[in-house]
Amino acid sequence: LAGMSACKLESIAQYADIGEANNGCDTPAEDFIARLVLSHSIRALTPDDTARYLEEFRENFDSMVDAARSFSAKYPEAVKAAA
Repeated sequence: LAGMSACKLESIAQYADIGEANNGCDTPAEDFIARLVLSHSIRALTPDDTARYLEEFRENFDSMVDAARSFSAKYPEAVKAAA
């Protein structure tokens, strides 16, 4: 790390932030971003890959919204206490 430029170190820190923010199905946007970055680091990202990941993001996002509504309806006191 000592010989790396400030720009390169900043990039590494950004990638680390992406990884830490990703909690899979609990964070659909972060999972989408992490998959794009990881896929591109393994092989060149294609429009088809991106379209597939975007569709998965939409599905996961919609599921998360439904889950949040369901949880809020079943446990209103927990939601109120967290606010």
